[in-house]
Amino acid sequence: MNTILRTNSEQVLASQEEMNQARELVGAFTDETRMSLESHGGATQLPPGLSRIICQIVRVLAEGRTVTVGSLPPELTTTGAAQILGISRPTLMKLIKSGEIKAHKVGSHTRLHTEDVISARRARRDRQRQALDKLRDFEDELGI
Repeated sequence: MNTILRTNSEQVLASQEEMNQARELVGAFTDETRMSLESHGGATQLPPGLSRIICQIVRVLAEGRTVTVGSLPPELTTTGAAQILGISRPTLMKLIKSGEIKAHKVGSHTRLHTEDVISARRARRDRQRQALDKLRDFEDELGI
């Protein structure tokens, strides 16, 4: 594995052999996969959330795609939330005003819980996928 260090981040480049190992490992994963870490003869069970993150990283690596791992603060500004959602800030403010996305005030500033923004992004993507599936079904009916 090659590692390139950058300011405030680390980039790790996987070799072809490591990508092949990831492909072999993915077949053993289930929704209930729990991982453990062995060090100096002892083993520590990883929490379920961390195990899911590692499984997802290995899946993406096995597909030869790029993996970016990061963290988000517990609360987001409207600008940050709009970027995550892929919409404009004014559109986000309309969604907040309509109650579609929950927000709260910190002084005069509007803030959103990161979990709410991520949930909204998932819901939005699910609606987009459903709409695309309906469009494909319609095209199939028409024979296009």
